[in-house]
Amino acid sequence: MRQITKDFRIQAMRLYVQSLTRENELLSNEIKRIIEGFPQDNDDGFDAEPGYKAFKHYHNLRGKRLNLEAEQSIHFLSEQQVEGDTNNPQ
Repeated sequence: MRQITKDFRIQAMRLYVQSLTRENELLSNEIKRIIEGFPQDNDDGFDAEPGYKAFKHYHNLRGKRLNLEAEQSIHFLSEQQVEGDTNNPQ
């Protein structure tokens, strides 16, 4: 029973990592398109550069956070795999 529960958790974590990776790809691509779509010249009479820089900085921080979450999940899976190998020597 313990092994079934453990296998289920590992499979759930793998699915989570896959969905997190896909979400990261989709959001990164969408934000890259938004950044590329920002107008280069300012014709509205106000300085849009600080907002552009802040958005780009936010996007970079968000990307780092998503990558960290994925790395943590991958680390968890590798630890579970090692633990499973030591508990179940064949």
